[in-house]
Amino acid sequence: MGNICGVEKNNKLSPLQVAVPVAKTEDEQNNNEDLQSNSNQTITAKNILKNQEESENDSALRILLLGSPESGKSTLMEQIRLLYNQEFKENELYQRKSFLYNNILESMRCILNHMKEHSISFGSEANQAKADIILDDFENIYGPFNAREYDCLESLWSDENVIQTYQMRARYNLNDSAGYFFDSLKRINDINFKPTPQDLIMAYSPTIGIQTLIFTAKHKSYQLIEYAGNKFDATKLKDIYEGIDAVFFCLAISEYDQIPISDPEITKLQFSLKMLDKVCECSRDQQVPLFVFLNETDVFQEKLDISPLGVHFDDYSGLTAKDAMLFMHELVEERCAMHGLKDLHSEYLCTFININESRQMLDKIFKKLKKL
Repeated sequence: MGNICGVEKNNKLSPLQVAVPVAKTEDEQNNNEDLQSNSNQTITAKNILKNQEESENDSALRILLLGSPESGKSTLMEQIRLLYNQEFKENELYQRKSFLYNNILESMRCILNHMKEHSISFGSEANQAKADIILDDFENIYGPFNAREYDCLESLWSDENVIQTYQMRARYNLNDSAGYFFDSLKRINDINFKPTPQDLIMAYSPTIGIQTLIFTAKHKSYQLIEYAGNKFDATKLKDIYEGIDAVFFCLAISEYDQIPISDPEITKLQFSLKMLDKVCECSRDQQVPLFVFLNETDVFQEKLDISPLGVHFDDYSGLTAKDAMLFMHELVEERCAMHGLKDLHSEYLCTFININESRQMLDKIFKKLKKL
């Protein structure tokens, strides 16, 4: 996509580069309810910082990674891990590989359930029987598909009505990366398959509690702390900001037409913007720089013809994808300015992009952070 305008300090416009990640799929609500149900074991970013105070380098800059469920937080963390040589251990790679197979199966089930619920027929009558097999006969799968399983998945993904239902995924909760993995089905099912960096970036796995990553960029040590939580509690923000030097906030702009299961009265983007309001207020009060990542720009642009932006925003009158991108950028900029936040930076993120361009964008950010 090249360079697109963005926001620098004091909200002055400057050149902005496109970056990487994202995907999504099932709701994180159940995982987080399990986490929060045991209050005695609740972990906070504050606890982690305290516990690691003696073991970690005190000069490391600590970055808090926030965003609503499925906004791309984990994907951004994984990309940073891969770009800055924090390689996966063999057992981690095995676990993630196993997850991919089950994720493919669950994504197809999600599509088929939506078709069944809305009485959408298949392009080929033979695929009805294969859909029944996927929905009724298969248990969770964490390894290569057998011949029967593979045949069902391949045939269904070739069905024109299945593909059309996938394209309408804004109407139900399906991971945007599902198509990527369906297209890669033959490669992934090979007996010698080993996940590529792109596979790991595209894969979605909900975060439970807090995840941390320690790495070095631009000759400086960083600790990235990803804070999960479907039930966002703004009252705890001040506590998790303690000891934090900067905040990364992921905002999936492709969710402008998606309705969350937990609150059908608003879109997922509106939910995320409300969360951003609280983060802006806390970043302003704590005098911590905020980096907002407008995520999933590729999916966003793909949707515009199917789901016009003007249907969801009365004040939008643009005609092109560039107009729509600029509108979303200005929406976020104005939202943050409402809270008097001055130390604001904004970047666009895109799933499919040259890894070198991604590194350049992140290097630019870490160069700024190094000056803090």
